[in-house]
Amino acid sequence: MKLCRSWLAAPAALLSLLPACAAPSLHGFDPQLERELEPGITGEWYDDDGGKWRVEEGRGKTYDVFVTVPEKKEGEAAGEKRMPRLSVAMVRFGERRLIDVALAEEEIEEVADRYGTLLLPAHQFYRLDQAGDLLRIFLLDHEWVETWPGVIELEQPDRFPLLTSPPKQLRHLLEAAARDDEAWEDPIELRRQRDG
Repeated sequence: MKLCRSWLAAPAALLSLLPACAAPSLHGFDPQLERELEPGITGEWYDDDGGKWRVEEGRGKTYDVFVTVPEKKEGEAAGEKRMPRLSVAMVRFGERRLIDVALAEEEIEEVADRYGTLLLPAHQFYRLDQAGDLLRIFLLDHEWVETWPGVIELEQPDRFPLLTSPPKQLRHLLEAAARDDEAWEDPIELRRQRDG
C-alpha cells in the first residue's frame, strides 16, 4: 500500500484536485482522442465512508459527477455536504479506460468570481475499472510520472509535480501508464446499492 492510500479514502480530498500525492495537469486529454461514454457507469455509487457519487451524462461526451459526503457537526444530527460538481471525460487505451477529472465550468466560474486567478483549474488522470456493481478508481502516481523527464514537463517539484506539458506530450505518458500497473495508486472503490 502506498502512502497516498489514506488520501484516496476521502472523497472530499479527491475533489480538491491538488492533493499532495497527485500529479495535476494544466491540460486535459489530447483533443484528438475519441471520448467514450459507457452507460453502465451512470447512476448512483457509494464509497466506504458514506459518500454518494451520482454520475450523469454531461455535454459533449462527458460525465457530470455530483458527490455528497456525510457531515456531522458537534451537537447536531448528521447531514450531507455537497461537493463541487466534476466534469469527467473518458478515453480508452487498449483495454484500459482512463478518465480526465476537472471541476465543471460553472464551478470554476464561481470560484473565479471569488478568487480570480489565485486558483488555477487543473486536471487529474485516473484509471477506471468496472466489474458489475464495483467501480475502482486508480489515481496516477506522481512518483511514476516523475520518471518521465524527457516527455513530461514538471513544475513545483518541492510541493507537488504540476504537469505543464501540452496534450500531445501527455498522450504519450497516458498511453504508457495504461499499460503499466505500477503507474497507479491503490484504488478507491465505489459500489452500487441494490434494493433488497
